Amino acid sequence: MRAILVAFLLPSLCFAAPVTIRVLDGSGAPVKYTLVIVQSLDSAYRDVTRQLTDEHGGVSAGELKPGLYRVIATTPYGLWETTIKEFLVTNDSVNLTLVAQPQSTHGFGDIVTGGNPHVNLQVLMPDGTPAVGADVLLRDRDATLYLERRYKLDKHGKSKIELISSPTVLVIIFEGRLLTTQLAQTDTPTVIRFTPD
Repeated sequence: MRAILVAFLLPSLCFAAPVTIRVLDGSGAPVKYTLVIVQSLDSAYRDVTRQLTDEHGGVSAGELKPGLYRVIATTPYGLWETTIKEFLVTNDSVNLTLVAQPQSTHGFGDIVTGGNPHVNLQVLMPDGTPAVGADVLLRDRDATLYLERRYKLDKHGKSKIELISSPTVLVIIFEGRLLTTQLAQTDTPTVIRFTPD
């Protein structure tokens, strides 16, 4: 009976990791009262937590199950631009630091282009072997949901991808590790060496 009870409780004890997040400015000073949103990207973009940073610029997201997550740090009416970063939770604790940039002024009008370019992406490991089956999440800098795309790399570590903005943010997940990089619309074709964040 004791063995059954231990087997039943063990998954809930082993498969969660503490996640803490700090928001700092470019000088390393904490940014107080920033709204930090943590979303699970493995379950239909469900919000895990929404908190304001404390006087040290920090929040605790609690214990999270393994998976892919996104953190958004924003001050909608403040001095700082929204900062977005994806991260993986494994069985180890996660300590993230986001660097907030000052809000820039915005001129009148935006340039809208039609027909996003497609490029051939290949992801290689440092030794030159292909990252077979790696998952690739594409987004713009603001993580606009309708612009996001997901791809899985083939047996050569390749896929044809759509560059949805300039730059396009690529989040590559392979063997429990994550790499975030950016591509301009002129970067064609593209080979990326997988060196995790």
